[in-house]
Amino acid sequence: VTAEVKHNPTNTIVCKAQGEWNGILEFTYSNGETKVIDTTKLPIIRKKIRPISKQGPFESRHLWQHVTAALKEGDIDVATEHKHVLEERQRKEERQRATTNTLWKPKYFIKEEVNLKMSAMAKDTEEKKKLGEIPAWEECFRVALHDEGIPELVDLDAFMQSL
Repeated sequence: VTAEVKHNPTNTIVCKAQGEWNGILEFTYSNGETKVIDTTKLPIIRKKIRPISKQGPFESRHLWQHVTAALKEGDIDVATEHKHVLEERQRKEERQRATTNTLWKPKYFIKEEVNLKMSAMAKDTEEKKKLGEIPAWEECFRVALHDEGIPELVDLDAFMQSL
């Protein structure tokens, strides 16, 4: 894998990365410093997932639970049927919104008119942090859809210091 981290306002490359996700990753910073991470030696951290009964109706694991269960049982036909039902329901909901000129309103993102940016809403971020549902690194980013398709960092300095 190869990557570059740029400071958007200046378009300056602050870090380059190369290597393999499942092996050695080497980071080279603009000041010449390098950092090497052997991903095979990193501890495996299990995901913390709320039980499906406590998830909202539009959360992925909740939506796809029947498809997932059927796939785990090896029943492709049942999985396909559940997938079809889910996708048709979503298409119907979208047609309804289109008919009534109702825009889809995501819970955690808002559309900014400039550059079609989407920025995370912090409405209940503090509560989620207390519950351990938001990793610290996630706070450093704002999801953005630019013409170039490049995500924008909200707090580049904090992100770089965390590496």
